[in-house]
This record gives sequence, structure tokens and C-alpha cells, in this order.
Amino acid sequence: MDYEEYYYNAKSRYENACGQINTYENKIVDYESQKSRKINIINELKAELKNNKEALEQVGKIINNKDELDNKLNQVITDTDNADDCYSSMVKLSDVTNVKKISNAFEEEISKTKSNL
Repeated sequence: MDYEEYYYNAKSRYENACGQINTYENKIVDYESQKSRKINIINELKAELKNNKEALEQVGKIINNKDELDNKLNQVITDTDNADDCYSSMVKLSDVTNVKKISNAFEEEISKTKSNL
């Protein structure tokens, strides 16, 4: 072989190596940009998770308050029924013939309150 052939073989290997270096440098840049995008996605997901946890806590508080309000409403219904019984007993002792139950008088309002809750 002559020196010119060695030269062109070496030059070809050098150019191939330079091409591979450029390819790997481009891959590094691509991977770094992918890394940045993934970090941004992770940060967005963390923020969303935090917001969802806060929303869950609020829902829990609302559910606890709903149970408390339901209990109070049930107590009002019980008290109304007791008052109705007492009122009916008083009316039976008198001469009044047309008796209306208190719980029936407020039944519609109680239903509206329950549905609003």
C-alpha cells in the first residue's frame, strides 16, 4: 500500500469518528432537553397533587359538616314531632275539633332544607 491509501483510510476513520461525536453530542442535548421537560412535568404533577390533597381535605371538612348538619336537622325533626305530640295532647283535652299536625305544617320546609343541604 502506498501512503496515499493510508492517508484516505485514516481520513475516513477520522471523519466517521467526528460524525459519531456529533451524533452523540446531539443525543446529549436531546436527552438534556427531555430531562428538563420531564422535570417540568414532575413539578406540575407535584403542584396538582398538592392542590388535590387540599381539595380532598376541604371535601372531608364539608362531609363532616354535612353529617353535623344532618344530625341537627334530625334533632329539629325529632323536636318538632315531640312538640306535635304535646300540641295534639293539649288539643284533645280541649273542645277543638279541627287539629292540624305541626310536623305536617312544616314538612315542605324540612324537605327543602334537606335538599338544599
